Amino acid sequence: MRLLKRGIIITFILGLISAINVCYAEVPSEVEDAARKTLGNFMPVLDAERSHYGLNSADHVEGATLGEGYEYYRVSVENLRAQKFVDSLTMEQLFVPSGKYIFPILVDNKCAGVAFVEKPGREWKVIQISSYLEFISDLEDAKANIKKLSGSQGTANEDTFILIYDFETGFTALGVKDKQGEHIIPMKENDILEVEKNELKPLSEHAGKFLKYYKKTPASGLIVSGGGGIVDSNESIANNSLVYFIVAILVLAAGVGFYRFRKYFVVKR
Repeated sequence: MRLLKRGIIITFILGLISAINVCYAEVPSEVEDAARKTLGNFMPVLDAERSHYGLNSADHVEGATLGEGYEYYRVSVENLRAQKFVDSLTMEQLFVPSGKYIFPILVDNKCAGVAFVEKPGREWKVIQISSYLEFISDLEDAKANIKKLSGSQGTANEDTFILIYDFETGFTALGVKDKQGEHIIPMKENDILEVEKNELKPLSEHAGKFLKYYKKTPASGLIVSGGGGIVDSNESIANNSLVYFIVAILVLAAGVGFYRFRKYFVVKR
C-alpha cells in the first residue's frame, strides 16, 4: 500500500513537471550556443549603425551578448482560413510554434535590439537582427500587466504565456489562457491591426483582425478569391498550369489525328 501511494505521488510530480515544461520551455543549449557564436557576424552592423541600435560611441559593441531567448509562435494562416467562424479558433490553432527563436541583444547591459535565430540548413544561426530596443521592457510590462489584471479578470499567471511574433504585420504579443478563456495582450501598439499596447482582449477579437487583414492585404502566397475566401496563389497557379497542359495535349492530339486521317477529311471535286 505504501509503495502504491509512493508511486502515485511520483507520477503526480512527474506530471506536474511535464506541465510546467510546457509553460517554461527552455531554449535548447544547441540553439543558444550557436546563437551566441554567430551573433559576431552582425557586430560590424551594430558598430556601423550605433545610433540605430540605441548605442553611443562609448558602448562596447565588441562585448555584445544575448539575453534570455524564447521560441516565438507564428500566426497560422492555414488554420485561420480553414475556420468558418473565428470564434471557434483556439490559441493552439491560431498560433503555432515557429521552431525559431528570438533573443534580446545586450550591450553593456542594455537592450540593443533582438536577434532572430533559425536553422536554414544544418546549423542554427542568427539570420537577422532588428532594432526593437524596447523588447525586454515591453515583455516585462506585458507580464506585469497580466499579473495585475489576473486579480480583476481572472487571467492566467504571468509566467504561463506564449510569445507571439508575426513577421507579416509586426504583431508582438503574449498569449495567455485560464479557466475564463484565452486572451492576448499586445506588447506594443500595432497600427496595421489597430491594437493598443497592453490592452488585454479575448482571442476571438484578434483572430477577427487577422482574418480581416489577410483578406484585405494578400500576402505570403495568399490571394483573395471572388467569393471572399483565401486561396493559396501557388495552388491557383498550379491549377491553371494543369488546365493549360490538358488543353495543349488535346490540341496536339487533335492535330496528330487530323494529319493521320486527313484523307477522310479531304473533299474530292
